[in-house]
Amino acid sequence: MRTAAATVLACFALRAAAAPAADDVAVVAAARLAEKASYSWSSAISNDASGGFSRIDGQTVRGGYTLLLPRNVSDVLRNRGAVRDADGVSQAFFRGSNRCVILTDQGWLAPEELPPAQTSTERSQPRNPAAARGGRNGGRVALSSIPTQVDDFNFEIRHPHEDLDLIIGSYTTLRAAGESFTGELTDAGAALFLSAFAQPKVEVRRATGSFHCWIENGVVVRYEIVITGTVNLPGDRNPLPVNWTIRTEIHSIGTTRVTVPTAVRAKLG
Repeated sequence: MRTAAATVLACFALRAAAAPAADDVAVVAAARLAEKASYSWSSAISNDASGGFSRIDGQTVRGGYTLLLPRNVSDVLRNRGAVRDADGVSQAFFRGSNRCVILTDQGWLAPEELPPAQTSTERSQPRNPAAARGGRNGGRVALSSIPTQVDDFNFEIRHPHEDLDLIIGSYTTLRAAGESFTGELTDAGAALFLSAFAQPKVEVRRATGSFHCWIENGVVVRYEIVITGTVNLPGDRNPLPVNWTIRTEIHSIGTTRVTVPTAVRAKLG
C-alpha cells in the first residue's frame, strides 16, 4: 500500500513539474510575438496630464520592413517641411529601428534629407488652427504628447514585441489570471518606456509604471501600459508631469503583408 501511495504521489509531482506556472505562461505568451513572421497593430497614446492624444498603426515583417501610419504627425514635423498627409495620416517605412524614409511632397525622404527646421517665428503659426487651442480632440499633438517646442523629432520605432520584451525584462510583480496578466514595472523600466516615446533631450526625472496584457492562442494580442512621472524639457527647470496610457491591439498575426514601393527599397535596401 505504501508503495502504491508513493507511486501516486510521484505521479502528481511529475505532473506538477511538467505543468508550467501561470507566470511562465505569461512570459512565454509575451515572447512569442517576436517569433511570428508578421503582424499588424494599432497603438493609442494619451497623456492625461496634458490632454494629448495620438495614434499609430503599423505593419511589420520579421527581418524586413515596417510600415508606420502615424496620425497627426504633420504638426510634429511642421518645422521640417511638408510631410504628405492624407486625412491626418502620414506614412513612413522603417528597416530596423531607426533607418526610415517619410513620404513628403518631394517623395520619400530620409530624416537627414528633410528641409531645415523653420525659425521660432515661423513655428509660432500652427498649420492647424485647432492645434493652438489644444485639447484631446482639437489640437494635433506630438506622438510623445510632449509640447512641440522640442525641435528635433526622434525618428525611431519600437515594435510591440519589443514593448513586451521590455515588460518581461523589467517587471517587479506579475499576476496571471486566466487569459491575462498584470503587474508593475521597475522604475528603470518605466523610465525606458517614457524616454522611448519622448523626444531627444527630454530628461526623465521620475517614472513608475504598470501593465495589463491579454492572451489569445498563446500569444499576447493586446496590452495596456500606464506610465506616470515627470520630465524636464531642454532649458526648463520646471518639471512637466506626464501620465501616459499606451493601448496596443495586435492582429493579423502571421498573415500581414507589407507592400514596399520601389523608391523605398532603393533608399533602405
